[in-house]
Order: sequence, then structure tokens, then C-alpha cells
Amino acid sequence: AVDWPEEGYLKARFDMVYARLLQSRDDVETVASALAEMKQLHEQIVAAIPTERPDETELPAWNARIVAQGMALHLLASGDSENGLTALREAAEEEAAMPVVFGPSAELLGEELLKLGRADEAAEAFRAALTFAPNRKLSNEGLAAATGG
Repeated sequence: AVDWPEEGYLKARFDMVYARLLQSRDDVETVASALAEMKQLHEQIVAAIPTERPDETELPAWNARIVAQGMALHLLASGDSENGLTALREAAEEEAAMPVVFGPSAELLGEELLKLGRADEAAEAFRAALTFAPNRKLSNEGLAAATGG
């Protein structure tokens, strides 16, 4: 674990907490803790942008998408599969409407569907992720797992 200073490095801290959430996404307590910290850091980032990076226009929206992923993963870790999957689908759709699309929400949706044995739906989600980020290794691997190829 990285010991970050109490002040500054907000985006780096946000990204590290997001990584912790993803790494432990089946542990409801860790996900809840990371999600709460991500929400707090997101608010701090939004408050700091006008003075520290006034030309930044996309970071708050991207961080909000990441928080939405975290909220969906919290539902899934809590055992609420259907609402968690719905939240991940919504996150993927909202992400797809953003100006620069990367695809992690669709990829996460595919991974969670695959864990639940819903291979056809998982394949569809991985294909959507690959539309946004062609040849992304994790999406390709997920698609192969979902389709048996």
C-alpha cells in the first residue's frame, strides 16, 4: 500500500482507491470503504479544479463514471446481482455517450455477468467494450472466456 500525504495528489489518490476497490470487489467491506473514500476524493477534486486546473473539462465526468462503477460493484458485492448489473449497464451506456470512450464499465459488466454464468450477456458486454477500445487485452480475454474461444 502507498502512504499518500494528507494533502494534494487528489487524482492519484482517487485512482489508487479505485484500484483497491477493483482488486477487492468481492469483499463488501473493502468495496464500501473504498467507495466512500472515492466519493470524498471526487468531491475534493471537483472543488479544486476551478483554481488548480481551470481548463479541465472532462475529469469530473470521468470520475463520476468511476464512482458509478464503484456503486454498482458495491451492490454486486452485497449480493444484489440484478441491481448491480443494471447499475453497471447504466454506467456503460453513460460512458459510451462521453466524448472519449475507454470501455471499462462494459468490461466490468462482462466480468460480472461471466461470474454469474451468463455467458451470452457477458459476450455482448465484452463486444461493446471492444467497440470502444479495440484489441484491449482484458476485453478480448473476457470475450474468449464467454464464447469458449
